[in-house]
Parts: sequence; structure tokens; C-alpha cells
Amino acid sequence: KKEAKEIYSSLALDLEKAATTQEMVLAFHGVLSLLSERIERNGAHLSTNSIGKVRDFVDDHYGESLKISRLAKMAGVSVSTFGRKFKKLTGIGLEPYLQNRRLEEAKRLLRTSNIPVYRIGRDCGFKSYTYFVKLFGAKIGLPPQKFRKQF
Repeated sequence: KKEAKEIYSSLALDLEKAATTQEMVLAFHGVLSLLSERIERNGAHLSTNSIGKVRDFVDDHYGESLKISRLAKMAGVSVSTFGRKFKKLTGIGLEPYLQNRRLEEAKRLLRTSNIPVYRIGRDCGFKSYTYFVKLFGAKIGLPPQKFRKQF
């Protein structure tokens, strides 16, 4: 409210000083630019905050099928905006982020449990056992079974 009063007072003063219609238009233009900048800055903050909340959701629900359209809707932005802002926030796109999160959980389960490897893959959100084994080997450097034997 204080900021709004300051903007209003500034506009009123500029309008009182204005000698021509051109000066009045410039005063309104200046205030509109200032308001636009403030709204954009607040919107960017809210958007980043909502993207962060969706990232937390992904961290908690990595084992589920997560569609980018659903996540974008949760954040209140378009799919393309979500993808861009998610990458800006995390440093990587949604798909690699989700793969890394799933692989980290798979590594943890392989180290600390006796759950069969196929179930670990499934529980971590991989739809195919073959894909899980192939991706795990490519990213970690060992197949899941050999990784488990190290621990």
C-alpha cells in the first residue's frame, strides 16, 4: 500500500507540473512502465517459487508417472515456460532430473536392502526392467547387480 501511495503521489505531482498534453502522456507512460516492471518482478518470484514446489513434488513422487503437462499445471505456467524455468532452477531439464532422482534412490536401495533388482527399478519409476538396467549401467558405470555386490 505504501508503494502504491508513492506511485500515485508521484503521478499526481507530475500531472500537476505538466504544461502540455505530451508531458501528461509521458507521466502516465512512466508510471505504467514502473508498474509493469514491479508486476513482472513479483510474477517471476512467484513463478520460481511454484517451480521449486513442483521440484519438491517430483522429489517426493519420483516413482510415479509424472507428465510435464501436469507439473506445469501445478506450477501455474505453460509447458514451455515450465521446462525453461525448471532447467533454470535445477540446471538440467525435467527428464534428466527425474532420471537422476530415480537412479539415486535405486543406488540407495541396492546398497541398503535385499529387494530384488527388478522391483527396485519398478519402485523407482522405471517402466521397463531392461531400460533400468541399461540406464543404470550407462550412468553409474556398473549394472545394478554388480553395484549391489560392491556393498
